[in-house]
Amino acid sequence: MLNQGRTFEKEERGNFSQLNEDIYQFQLIDVNYEDSISQKSGENETKLSFTFVCLDSKDKDGNPARGKIMTKKFVPTALYVTQRDGKNMLYRVIEGLIGRELTQDEEAKGVSEKTINWLVEEKKQVRSLIENKAMANGKTYQNMVKFLPATNLVNILTAEEMSEVNEAIKKMNSKKDGSQPQANNNQSPVSRQESYTPAEEEDYLCPGKEINVEQIPFNLSPSKL
Repeated sequence: MLNQGRTFEKEERGNFSQLNEDIYQFQLIDVNYEDSISQKSGENETKLSFTFVCLDSKDKDGNPARGKIMTKKFVPTALYVTQRDGKNMLYRVIEGLIGRELTQDEEAKGVSEKTINWLVEEKKQVRSLIENKAMANGKTYQNMVKFLPATNLVNILTAEEMSEVNEAIKKMNSKKDGSQPQANNNQSPVSRQESYTPAEEEDYLCPGKEINVEQIPFNLSPSKL
Protein backbone atom coordinates (compact mmCIF):
# COMPACT_ATOMS: atom_id res chain seq x y z
CA MET A 1 0.00 0.00 0.00
CA LEU A 2 1.10 3.56 -0.66
CA ASN A 3 1.43 6.22 1.99
CA GLN A 4 -1.53 8.54 1.66
CA GLY A 5 0.32 11.78 2.25
CA ARG A 6 1.65 12.30 -1.26
CA THR A 7 -0.10 13.91 -4.23
CA PHE A 8 1.25 13.34 -7.74
CA GLU A 9 1.12 16.63 -9.61
CA LYS A 10 1.47 17.04 -13.34
CA GLU A 11 4.82 18.55 -14.28
CA GLU A 12 5.37 20.73 -17.28
CA ARG A 13 7.29 19.03 -20.02
CA GLY A 14 10.85 20.27 -20.08
CA ASN A 15 13.03 20.89 -23.10
CA PHE A 16 15.64 18.14 -22.97
CA SER A 17 16.96 18.49 -26.51
CA GLN A 18 20.73 18.50 -26.72
CA LEU A 19 23.09 20.62 -28.72
CA ASN A 20 24.45 19.13 -31.93
CA GLU A 21 28.20 18.67 -32.13
CA ASP A 22 29.52 22.07 -33.16
CA ILE A 23 31.19 25.21 -31.80
CA TYR A 24 28.88 27.47 -29.79
CA GLN A 25 29.28 30.74 -27.93
CA PHE A 26 28.64 30.65 -24.19
CA GLN A 27 28.38 33.08 -21.28
CA LEU A 28 29.97 32.12 -17.97
CA ILE A 29 27.29 32.58 -15.31
CA ASP A 30 28.63 30.84 -12.20
CA VAL A 31 31.53 28.93 -10.66
CA ASN A 32 31.22 26.80 -7.55
CA TYR A 33 33.05 24.21 -5.51
CA GLU A 34 31.70 20.68 -5.71
CA ASP A 35 32.80 17.88 -3.40
CA SER A 36 32.65 14.36 -4.80
CA ILE A 37 34.24 10.92 -4.61
CA SER A 38 37.02 10.24 -7.09
CA GLN A 39 36.17 7.37 -9.44
CA LYS A 40 39.85 6.51 -9.65
CA SER A 41 40.99 6.65 -6.02
CA GLY A 42 37.70 6.47 -4.13
CA GLU A 43 38.81 9.45 -2.03
CA ASN A 44 37.09 12.77 -1.52
CA GLU A 45 38.04 15.46 -4.01
CA THR A 46 37.00 19.06 -4.60
CA LYS A 47 36.16 20.12 -8.13
CA LEU A 48 35.51 23.48 -9.69
CA SER A 49 32.19 23.53 -11.52
CA PHE A 50 31.94 26.17 -14.26
CA THR A 51 28.38 26.83 -15.46
CA PHE A 52 27.90 28.19 -18.97
CA VAL A 53 24.78 29.13 -20.96
CA CYS A 54 24.63 29.04 -24.76
CA LEU A 55 24.16 32.43 -26.43
CA ASP A 56 23.60 31.22 -30.00
CA SER A 57 19.94 31.36 -31.03
CA LYS A 58 19.99 28.11 -33.04
CA ASP A 59 22.26 25.24 -33.94
CA LYS A 60 23.29 24.38 -37.51
CA ASP A 61 20.07 22.41 -38.01
CA GLY A 62 17.86 25.26 -36.87
CA ASN A 63 17.07 23.78 -33.44
CA PRO A 64 16.80 26.18 -30.46
CA ALA A 65 20.16 26.58 -28.72
CA ARG A 66 20.08 29.81 -26.68
CA GLY A 67 19.65 29.19 -22.98
CA LYS A 68 21.05 25.64 -23.00
CA ILE A 69 23.01 25.04 -19.82
CA MET A 70 26.40 23.31 -19.87
CA THR A 71 28.75 22.63 -16.98
CA LYS A 72 32.44 21.83 -16.97
CA LYS A 73 33.71 20.13 -13.82
CA PHE A 74 37.32 19.30 -13.11
CA VAL A 75 39.87 19.01 -10.33
CA PRO A 76 41.97 22.19 -10.53
CA THR A 77 44.91 20.56 -8.72
CA ALA A 78 46.04 18.60 -11.77
CA LEU A 79 49.16 20.62 -12.52
CA TYR A 80 50.80 18.29 -15.00
CA VAL A 81 50.52 18.71 -18.76
CA THR A 82 49.88 15.45 -20.58
CA GLN A 83 50.53 14.61 -24.21
CA ARG A 84 46.92 13.48 -24.59
CA ASP A 85 45.13 16.37 -22.90
CA GLY A 86 47.54 19.25 -23.43
CA LYS A 87 47.28 22.08 -20.91
CA ASN A 88 45.65 21.77 -17.52
CA MET A 89 41.86 22.23 -17.92
CA LEU A 90 41.86 25.36 -15.78
CA TYR A 91 44.44 26.88 -18.12
CA ARG A 92 42.29 26.09 -21.15
CA VAL A 93 39.06 27.46 -19.70
CA ILE A 94 40.61 30.70 -18.44
CA GLU A 95 42.58 31.33 -21.63
CA GLY A 96 39.39 30.97 -23.63
CA LEU A 97 37.55 33.39 -21.35
CA ILE A 98 40.27 36.07 -21.36
CA GLY A 99 41.05 35.63 -25.05
CA ARG A 100 44.78 35.07 -24.81
CA GLU A 101 47.42 32.64 -23.57
CA LEU A 102 48.73 32.98 -20.06
CA THR A 103 52.23 34.26 -19.46
CA GLN A 104 54.78 32.09 -17.69
CA ASP A 105 54.61 34.45 -14.71
CA GLU A 106 50.82 34.07 -14.48
CA GLU A 107 51.08 30.29 -14.73
CA ALA A 108 53.61 30.20 -11.88
CA LYS A 109 51.86 32.36 -9.29
CA GLY A 110 48.51 30.69 -8.62
CA VAL A 111 44.91 31.95 -8.87
CA SER A 112 42.63 33.67 -6.39
CA GLU A 113 38.92 33.18 -5.96
CA LYS A 114 38.56 36.89 -6.70
CA THR A 115 39.87 36.38 -10.23
CA ILE A 116 37.48 33.52 -10.98
CA ASN A 117 34.53 35.48 -9.59
CA TRP A 118 35.55 38.51 -11.63
CA LEU A 119 35.15 36.46 -14.80
CA VAL A 120 31.57 35.69 -13.75
CA GLU A 121 30.80 39.28 -12.80
CA GLU A 122 32.14 40.50 -16.15
CA LYS A 123 29.84 38.02 -17.96
CA LYS A 124 32.78 36.71 -19.95
CA GLN A 125 32.05 34.85 -23.17
CA VAL A 126 33.85 31.90 -24.72
CA ARG A 127 33.41 29.62 -27.72
CA SER A 128 33.42 25.90 -27.01
CA LEU A 129 33.36 22.72 -29.09
CA ILE A 130 30.59 20.39 -27.93
CA GLU A 131 31.23 16.68 -28.24
CA ASN A 132 28.42 14.12 -27.90
CA LYS A 133 29.19 10.61 -26.69
CA ALA A 134 26.61 7.81 -26.88
CA MET A 135 26.82 5.38 -23.96
CA ALA A 136 25.85 1.73 -23.65
CA ASN A 137 22.87 2.68 -21.46
CA GLY A 138 21.35 4.53 -24.41
CA LYS A 139 22.04 8.00 -23.04
CA THR A 140 24.07 10.63 -24.85
CA TYR A 141 26.45 12.72 -22.78
CA GLN A 142 27.69 16.12 -23.87
CA ASN A 143 31.09 17.52 -23.06
CA MET A 144 32.80 20.86 -23.62
CA VAL A 145 36.13 19.69 -25.04
CA LYS A 146 37.73 22.88 -26.38
CA PHE A 147 37.62 26.50 -25.23
CA LEU A 148 38.30 29.24 -27.77
CA PRO A 149 38.30 33.04 -27.50
CA ALA A 150 35.02 34.76 -28.35
CA THR A 151 36.35 37.03 -31.08
CA ASN A 152 32.93 38.55 -31.75
CA LEU A 153 30.80 39.22 -28.68
CA VAL A 154 27.06 38.62 -28.90
CA ASN A 155 24.16 39.76 -26.74
CA ILE A 156 24.46 38.46 -23.20
CA LEU A 157 21.52 36.91 -21.39
CA THR A 158 18.74 39.31 -20.50
CA ALA A 159 17.40 39.55 -16.96
CA GLU A 160 14.39 37.48 -18.01
CA GLU A 161 16.60 34.82 -19.57
CA MET A 162 18.80 34.71 -16.48
CA SER A 163 15.73 34.22 -14.31
CA GLU A 164 14.65 31.27 -16.48
CA VAL A 165 18.16 29.79 -16.34
CA ASN A 166 18.31 30.11 -12.55
CA GLU A 167 14.95 28.38 -12.21
CA ALA A 168 16.11 25.56 -14.49
CA ILE A 169 19.29 25.12 -12.43
CA LYS A 170 17.32 25.04 -9.17
CA LYS A 171 15.07 22.31 -10.56
CA MET A 172 18.02 20.27 -11.78
CA ASN A 173 19.79 20.55 -8.43
CA SER A 174 16.68 19.67 -6.43
CA LYS A 175 16.04 16.58 -8.56
CA LYS A 176 19.67 15.51 -8.28
CA ASP A 177 20.00 15.61 -4.50
CA GLY A 178 16.39 15.79 -3.32
CA SER A 179 16.96 19.11 -1.56
CA GLN A 180 14.91 22.27 -1.80
CA PRO A 181 16.12 24.78 -4.41
CA GLN A 182 18.16 27.62 -2.95
CA ALA A 183 17.83 31.20 -4.09
CA ASN A 184 20.75 32.76 -5.92
CA ASN A 185 21.64 35.83 -3.89
CA ASN A 186 24.48 36.88 -6.22
CA GLN A 187 27.19 36.43 -3.63
CA SER A 188 30.69 35.27 -4.38
CA PRO A 189 30.23 32.00 -6.32
CA VAL A 190 33.43 30.14 -5.39
CA SER A 191 33.88 31.66 -1.94
CA ARG A 192 33.16 29.75 1.23
CA GLN A 193 30.57 32.07 2.78
CA GLU A 194 31.55 31.19 6.34
CA SER A 195 34.86 32.96 5.71
CA TYR A 196 33.22 36.41 5.40
CA THR A 197 33.86 39.07 8.02
CA PRO A 198 32.47 42.63 8.16
CA ALA A 199 35.89 44.02 7.26
CA GLU A 200 35.83 42.10 3.99
CA GLU A 201 32.45 43.25 2.74
CA GLU A 202 33.91 46.03 0.60
CA ASP A 203 35.75 43.47 -1.53
CA TYR A 204 33.13 40.74 -1.51
CA LEU A 205 34.56 38.99 -4.56
CA CYS A 206 37.58 37.85 -2.59
CA PRO A 207 36.93 36.96 1.07
CA GLY A 208 40.63 36.84 1.85
CA LYS A 209 41.08 33.17 1.05
CA GLU A 210 43.37 32.36 -1.86
CA ILE A 211 43.76 28.93 -3.32
CA ASN A 212 47.20 27.53 -2.59
CA VAL A 213 49.71 28.09 -5.41
CA GLU A 214 50.63 24.43 -5.11
CA GLN A 215 47.07 23.54 -6.03
CA ILE A 216 46.27 25.82 -8.96
CA PRO A 217 48.71 26.94 -11.63
CA PHE A 218 48.36 30.70 -11.93
CA ASN A 219 47.34 33.96 -10.36
CA LEU A 220 45.74 36.62 -12.53
CA SER A 221 44.91 40.14 -11.53
CA PRO A 222 41.59 41.30 -13.03
CA SER A 223 43.23 44.59 -13.96
CA LYS A 224 45.62 42.73 -16.28
CA LEU A 225 43.02 40.70 -18.17
